[in-house]
Amino acid sequence: MNLLLTILKNKEAEIEEKKRTIQKPSFPRQRPGKGAFFSTFKNSGRIKLIAEIKRKSPSAGVICRDFDPLSIADEYVKGGASAISVLTDEKFFGGSPEILRLVKSKFPSTPILYKDFVIDKCQIYEAYNAGADAVLLIAAMLTGEKLEEFIQLCNSYGLDPLVEVHDEGELERALRCGAYIVGVNNRDLRTFTVDINVSLRLSDLIPEGVVKISESGIKDPHQVKLLEAKGFNGLLIGQAFMESENRSELLRKMRLGEN
Repeated sequence: MNLLLTILKNKEAEIEEKKRTIQKPSFPRQRPGKGAFFSTFKNSGRIKLIAEIKRKSPSAGVICRDFDPLSIADEYVKGGASAISVLTDEKFFGGSPEILRLVKSKFPSTPILYKDFVIDKCQIYEAYNAGADAVLLIAAMLTGEKLEEFIQLCNSYGLDPLVEVHDEGELERALRCGAYIVGVNNRDLRTFTVDINVSLRLSDLIPEGVVKISESGIKDPHQVKLLEAKGFNGLLIGQAFMESENRSELLRKMRLGEN
C-alpha cells in the first residue's frame, strides 16, 4: 500500500475544514525573505540538530505514551538542539498546530519547524499563525508549479521553506523552484522504509550555498559523523530522541559525536 497516497487522501478532506477556519495573516510579523531557521543552519561549524516532537508515526505506532510536548521541548533545548520540529498532523502523527504554538510561546528564541503534509496555502497561513519559523514542503506531494508558489508564499511571510526530497528528480525540481534549504529524507514515503545512503548519494548534487539537512533513520553518533563529513549542515532526528529515557543527554552525545 502506498502510505503517501493514504495520507494525501486524508489531508485533502482535512483541508476543506481548515479552509473555513484558518485566517489569512494580514501582514508579516517579520521581514520577508530568509529567516531565523536558515540563518541558524547556514553558519559554518559543527553540524546542528533539529529535534522532533511527535507522539506516533505510521511506521512505529505510538512512540511516546507519556506525551508532554513542553517537557520534551525543554529537554531538547537543554541538550543543545538548534531547532525543534513539531509534527502537526493529528491522524497519523498525533500532533496539532496548538502544540507548535505552545512550544514556540515557551521557547521563542528557538527556531520551530511546522512539519506536516502541506498541499494547500491555508496550511502555510496556519504555520505562520502558530508562530513557526519554517515550513516543510514535500516535493513528492506537489507539482513544480505548486512548489514554487509555496516557496514564494513562505518567503513573503518570512518563513523558511524546507523542501524535502528523496531522489535525484525531486532534488532537481526543488532547486529549479528556488529551494535554498533542502531536506533529504532517508525514508521512502511510499513504503516508509529507511536507507541513510539516500543522503550520502544526493549530498554531492546539492549546490554550495544551499543548506542541506538529512532526515529520518539517524540513530547514533557514527551516522552523525558520516553525514557531517558529507557536508550536511543539519540533521532532523525524531524517533531516536522520542524513545530515549534521557533525551537531553542523547542529544548532547549526538551533537558532539560521542558514543
